[in-house]
Formats: sequence, C-alpha cells, structure tokens
Amino acid sequence: MAFVLGSGLTGADWDFGHEGASIVGLWRFKFLSEGNLTSAGIPDGAVLDQGYSAWHSDGTEIMNSGRDPLTGSFCLGAWKQTGRSSFKLSHYAMNWSGLTVDAKGNVILDPKTKQPLNVLIGPSNISENVTVDGDRDSFQGTFTIENYDPLGKVLIRLTGKVTAVRLTADSPGFVQ
Repeated sequence: MAFVLGSGLTGADWDFGHEGASIVGLWRFKFLSEGNLTSAGIPDGAVLDQGYSAWHSDGTEIMNSGRDPLTGSFCLGAWKQTGRSSFKLSHYAMNWSGLTVDAKGNVILDPKTKQPLNVLIGPSNISENVTVDGDRDSFQGTFTIENYDPLGKVLIRLTGKVTAVRLTADSPGFVQ
C-alpha cells in the first residue's frame, strides 16, 4: 500500500487498528510546568502531576494520577495516531476541591450527610501531543490542562512538557 495520507507517510507507516501502535501499554508519566509563571505562579520544571497511564489498543486510555484520591485521581481519555510514532490524547476528569476545612483546620461536614465536604468544581480536560522514541521505551511531548467550572468557563489553563517511561512485567517495583 503506497498511497499518501496527506502528511507524506504511506499506509505502511500507520497502524489503523491500534493493536501494534507503539503507544499501547503501561507508562510512568510526569507533567512538568512550562510557561505558567505569569498566569499561575508555577515555575518552569515544577512537577504538576505524576502517576501511571495505560493506553489501550481500542483507542482509550486511563490515568492513575498522583493527586489525592479525594480530588479525583482516576480519569479517562481517547487517543489517535497522528504520525508514525506520534499520538494525540484528549483526557477527561472531574475536578474536586478535596476536604473543606475551616480556619482552624477542622474538616467541615455536610450538614445533611454528616460526611466530610468535598465539592465538585467542574470538569477538566488534558490534551497531550506525544512522540514515542525509536526503542518504544519512552515518550515525550506537550500537554495543556484546562479546568472548567460547571458552566464551562475556564478557571485555569496550565501548559508544559510530559515525559514517560514504559513499564513492563520486568520493570522494577520503583520507577522514578
């Protein structure tokens, strides 16, 4: 198959079924801040998040974020291949406030349920554009995180670099 797909790549350069796509697998990722000092006071190179993500052959992805589980540490995404080793991910999450505390540090309870108050702020979207290295053991690229209020207004927009290393059944128990 030698037809052009608009980017100069032939059909042999693409995996239309995702099964053999180089992104499929389990990854240890880090989001590093870049360009957020003026808007959010976050210096370049600061770790915004880290954790594990699994990219599945059906074009879906799941992330176990390093965030406190009370603020929503699992989220889901959908990806597509954009080049021979390049991929685009659109990732969706629910953004929670975490425990609400008063000025003395006491956890505030919901008056009706008597449970700790944890408020839904709104949805979040993480978009990534990444390229897997030739050995298929790491990837890097860029990300944008947008947190929204319940009506769709952007509350904050963060940008940066994402890096990841592949995890396998033979990986050590601790991977930095």
